[in-house]
Amino acid sequence: MDVWDIWVIAALLLFIIEVFTSGYIVTCLAFGAVGGAVAAVCDLPVWAQVLSGIFVALFAFFTVRPVVRLYMHKGIKRTHTGPLVGRTVEVTEKIPAGQVGRIRLGDYEWQVLVVDGDEVGPGDRVEILKQNTDILKARKI
Repeated sequence: MDVWDIWVIAALLLFIIEVFTSGYIVTCLAFGAVGGAVAAVCDLPVWAQVLSGIFVALFAFFTVRPVVRLYMHKGIKRTHTGPLVGRTVEVTEKIPAGQVGRIRLGDYEWQVLVVDGDEVGPGDRVEILKQNTDILKARKI
C-alpha cells in the first residue's frame, strides 16, 4: 500500500464522517487529506505532504466553507421575532409605566414591558411588538 492510498482512505473516511456531522469542518479536513494525497502522488516527502494537507484544509476552511454555508442557508430568513408577535392579549395585573409586569397567554404567564410609557391595568389590551427569550415588549391599544 502506497502512502497516497492512506491519504485517500483518510479523505474517504472524513467525507463519511461529515455525513453524520454538520458545520463542514470535517469536509475541510477531507479536502486537506486529498491535498496530502496529491502531494504523495507527486512523490514529495512526508513533511511536505502533511504541510500540503494543512494548507489545503485551511484554504477550504476560509474560502469554501463560507460559500457552502451561505448556499445551504439561502432562503432562510431570520426575523428575531417569536410566534407571539402581533397578537393582542389582555393584561391580568397592573403594570406601572416603564416597569415589567405579567400577562397570561394561554396556560403560561409572560413578563411584559409596555414600551409606549402608558400604565396598563387588568382588562386593558396590549399588542405584542417583540418577543425576546424571557420578556415580551408590547404597546397599549
